[in-house]
Amino acid sequence: MNAKLLAPAIALFVVACSSFAFSAAYNNNNNNAAAQKEPPHYDPVVVRFESAKRQRLGGNDIMVISGAEALSGKQRQFGVANREPQDKKGPMKYDPKAEVSSVVEKMQPGEFLKVEIKADKNGSVLWADKVTVYTPQEHEQEPNVYLWDGGYKDTVSGQDVFKIELVKMGQRFVTYVQMVAGGEKGKQMVADPAIVAVAEGMEKNKTTSKAKKGSEPQKDIVEATITGSEKAMFVTSLDAYQAPRQATFTKVAEAEVEGQKGQAVELDEGGKTVTAMIPGKLMNKRWVSDVNLVAEAKKLKPGTAIVFKTREVEGKTYLRALAAAPKETAKPAAKTADAGKAKSGNEQLLPDKKK
Repeated sequence: MNAKLLAPAIALFVVACSSFAFSAAYNNNNNNAAAQKEPPHYDPVVVRFESAKRQRLGGNDIMVISGAEALSGKQRQFGVANREPQDKKGPMKYDPKAEVSSVVEKMQPGEFLKVEIKADKNGSVLWADKVTVYTPQEHEQEPNVYLWDGGYKDTVSGQDVFKIELVKMGQRFVTYVQMVAGGEKGKQMVADPAIVAVAEGMEKNKTTSKAKKGSEPQKDIVEATITGSEKAMFVTSLDAYQAPRQATFTKVAEAEVEGQKGQAVELDEGGKTVTAMIPGKLMNKRWVSDVNLVAEAKKLKPGTAIVFKTREVEGKTYLRALAAAPKETAKPAAKTADAGKAKSGNEQLLPDKKK
């Protein structure tokens, strides 16, 4: 069973548990038709703040917070309840909760706001119950960068798995380490030992600083590749965060990788020669290098300024990412036909300049 096969198995397991929980809840309330309906639960969300305006909602005069989700860009609106007591005989008076209005009234468009959501019984109106200004941790907004929140062994439907919990812009990701062949003759599927080793090292050495009043605690940052659906997300690579390094490309050379003929790149990093092997995997007893990294390397000419990242595995240096340095870094950039196009994954090695 590989990651693709395990994903639906875990998803079905989660759905089955949810169905059981729903059935139990229904049976417990079956003899009490008048039981109070619980309002739906929503996880907190971080939005890029746009405005907090007075407007009418459901016939009431209230404050409405507008913004876009930090990760998805989805537009969101949240009402701010008026303070009690209100005159129940007349129309509701505009008097938004001070603990919410006092925060948003000081905010500028573009700043981040973490909203703890409270829903009415029907879920038709979402209220900003509590809000705090959200300050992203350094590098948090870069592609594939997450805050480390834990790694641990677990069992799902009789299968031993390793879970990793990550956070990015207030959103939590509960993921599984990808499954690979292990045991005798590769028949048994196990959580990828290389990723588990990194995760256990992160967990052992993790540092969570105390948060200042009204701010989020600082956590270790990692780089991870996540695939799969929301119910079964898999981590296929994991590393401690590494800032992009700058060098000059020399050449692609042959190299021995795990006893097989493979490829490596040679770089000149400030006068020091760096040889980084291109990762890959064994297929039919033959080493197959990562096609994307090979393609990026073969685009480069000797002497090209580049940015790159590496990882150390059993005392050997492997390439993680490679791309030509942005033109504005090497020399003044001229406007080209490519201006305004979306960045490729490799071009995202460096964060956008602050405007």
